[in-house]
Amino acid sequence: MKLKKILTLFSIILVTFASVYGYIIYRQIFADNTNFSQKEVFVYIPTEANFDKVVEVVSPFIKNMERFKMVAEKKSYPTNVKSGKFLLKYGMNSNDIINSLRQNVPVDLAFNNQERLEDFCGRIGSQIEADSLSLLTAFKDKKFLNENGFTEENVLSMCIPNSYELFWNINAVKFRDRMAKEFRKFWTSERIEKAKALNLTPIQVSILASIVHKETVKKDERP
Repeated sequence: MKLKKILTLFSIILVTFASVYGYIIYRQIFADNTNFSQKEVFVYIPTEANFDKVVEVVSPFIKNMERFKMVAEKKSYPTNVKSGKFLLKYGMNSNDIINSLRQNVPVDLAFNNQERLEDFCGRIGSQIEADSLSLLTAFKDKKFLNENGFTEENVLSMCIPNSYELFWNINAVKFRDRMAKEFRKFWTSERIEKAKALNLTPIQVSILASIVHKETVKKDERP
């Protein structure tokens, strides 16, 4: 009888302990863990970043870093870090934050006519991870230029001013190839024929459009 009471008491203690532990874990996973007042913020995780780098990037926006790290470990995030642009919303818990750090958010990249390739690469480099030097190197690649019929002097004409949706962590070569793809998409057979009727090539049309835009801007700036 005494043994039965002991076992019953032990069971009660065990259940109580399990309940308390479960509540603590629940709080660690699902309690608000953001440390900012804005509705949302974006964080940028660089290519080949490890978990330590992620911690460095997100730490200004995390209320309890130990709680964040614990959930990250449970979800195997440290061994599967993603690079890119990520959205954190006010009031997110650690579980939500880790899930969000796995969902790369596209950027809307925009540019207008640029006078020089260096200016263009600087404009793009301020909007994506790839810097202006790596972009410049990609656009001046001899093999690419030869295969696509461009030169260092006219390759800028390949970049049609517009707004493009892409990922922040796109590298320089992939961005260049995206511009080449958009150029080919724009120049349909119908547009090519219209250019031919004016004795112009697509490259010449792009260069002419850039000159016209430049002169228009100059006129608009006159007092």
